[in-house]
Amino acid sequence: MKDPALKKLVKNIGYIEGMPVVTDPKIFNPEDYIKEVIEVKLPNPYIPDTPQRIVSDTSQKIGIRFGETIKS
Repeated sequence: MKDPALKKLVKNIGYIEGMPVVTDPKIFNPEDYIKEVIEVKLPNPYIPDTPQRIVSDTSQKIGIRFGETIKS
């Protein structure tokens, strides 16, 4: 998230592509959540991740995490 181009890409995917098709779950505000993810969680160096974990078994993650967005 230190790279301005990467941060812009993540913001575009979150706000421009994702938010228009998000259904408000009424449990939390989706716009507040994406803002927290982009500004707090992703830049936090103490929340490490590995490319191996991110890409492992990705086909199994699509339906769970993006199914409703893709359908919309």
